[in-house]
Amino acid sequence: MANKTNLCHIHEPGDPDVAGLGVTVSFLANIILTAITILILYFRSELENHSARYNSIDRAFVCFVTRNNHHRKEQGARHDAINAALWRLLENLSDQQLITGTALAIPVYIRLADSANYSVYSFGMATTTIYLSCLTHMCTLIALGDKFWSSGRQWSLIAMLLLLVLMAPILLISNFPTFIIDPSLSVKCAFKQFTKYGSLVTLIFGLQATLILDLVISGYIRRMIDVFRQSKRLRNHTTTSPTLLKSVLNIIPDKLSRAEAWREREKRQIVEHELSSLETMTAIRLLVAELRASYLWELFWLSFYYNFGIASVVLTWTTLPPLSQWSLSFGQLIPIMMLVFGLVPIYSEYRERRDKSEDQFQENVSGATPPVLSSYTIDIPNSESIRPSPPDESIPPKNENPDAIFEQSNVAVRQQRQRQQGLQAPLGPKLPLYQVIESRYSVLTRTLVVSVGLLSFLVLQLLASILSGVFAPFIVRSPIAWLYVSLIPWMVLACSFAATTLQCMRDVHSDRRRT
Repeated sequence: MANKTNLCHIHEPGDPDVAGLGVTVSFLANIILTAITILILYFRSELENHSARYNSIDRAFVCFVTRNNHHRKEQGARHDAINAALWRLLENLSDQQLITGTALAIPVYIRLADSANYSVYSFGMATTTIYLSCLTHMCTLIALGDKFWSSGRQWSLIAMLLLLVLMAPILLISNFPTFIIDPSLSVKCAFKQFTKYGSLVTLIFGLQATLILDLVISGYIRRMIDVFRQSKRLRNHTTTSPTLLKSVLNIIPDKLSRAEAWREREKRQIVEHELSSLETMTAIRLLVAELRASYLWELFWLSFYYNFGIASVVLTWTTLPPLSQWSLSFGQLIPIMMLVFGLVPIYSEYRERRDKSEDQFQENVSGATPPVLSSYTIDIPNSESIRPSPPDESIPPKNENPDAIFEQSNVAVRQQRQRQQGLQAPLGPKLPLYQVIESRYSVLTRTLVVSVGLLSFLVLQLLASILSGVFAPFIVRSPIAWLYVSLIPWMVLACSFAATTLQCMRDVHSDRRRT
């Protein structure tokens, strides 16, 4: 039993199993490794073929940062092996974050049964770790894209719902002032002193806690809708009939996908046929919509989630002076060693994929060699021994493979059918909307995208700093001022939520009229 100086304060509130140095460092290392993996895949243009959000603004931004056009660039076996290893690493990290959050949430409820010996410090560290795992897994959903379904991760949907149900109550409770200000207070006494700092301060913290919970739940819902819509694009190219349950679950995503396809068709008509008469306000509207639909916008939200989550963990972790749980005991070294050993299979897969690609390339090269006739005498070290004159290499060989010719004609037929219908996902590169509008409004296009992007990024970082608890002491000192400050993010998010809801209702209604 923990030593207590009185009935409410615990002498050693730190729990090495939750807030230990090894546990915290290894957990933050996994979080940072996930973010680095997503960024590497983004700047290597790997997300273009797997994420529906990768559009013309992403291509322009990647080319600007890397000073290199990665589009349809020939790459070698090493490049493909690195990409395969990165995808495998991201899949493992995504599952790891989901399992970690669920595995931490269950012991929290077990410890709450003995709330008199459970400090709010350990409770806060466990809660911040859980929702940081949840936020990190949320960020991997869009990055995985169609790989989320192709790799058989449907089981994770149940785990996501379970994690949200377990996390919602403790996340809401842990953001009230009695669970933040005094880290050595027991959870039992924190419930008894719930309104210790006044009703106004409790109201402000309650608004922030509700806002945090709303961001997590709405973020999951929005990303799962995107995943369902992308899975629908994959099923459009298959012949398997969906089950009744899948048909019911995909009613709304199907309508939203068709509405998005109609908007893509309208933009294509504007760019291809009406660019010369394109008005300035229409160009601004299209560019802002393209930015909000891009994966760069998802990176802004990823930075918001990471700033909010990591700041919450660090602030909670540093509310106490260095304690015994910071020492690197054997139990604290195990998570760090597991982090290192978890990277070994990724490297092994990279080596295996690279060797396999090189062997396949050699087989293709050897298989492409013309058959040797009896009149040929070939000596590889001495090319002069070849009696017939070699063919002219400046003339590219004509592809007379019947399968290749059939595949090319099949692709052409599908593209023509797609242009006529305008309701399917485009084959090949997406519409270069940003590049086309930039050719007409060069200065306006760059200024608008940069200014809107930077402003949105800064607003999200400020909102993350407020919600993470950085200004918690100032809220207690001057609650009236922070009451008005806390209403600002609510109004911003309310407007954004209303705009998104109206857009979805409009898409569903317009799809009903078209059908």
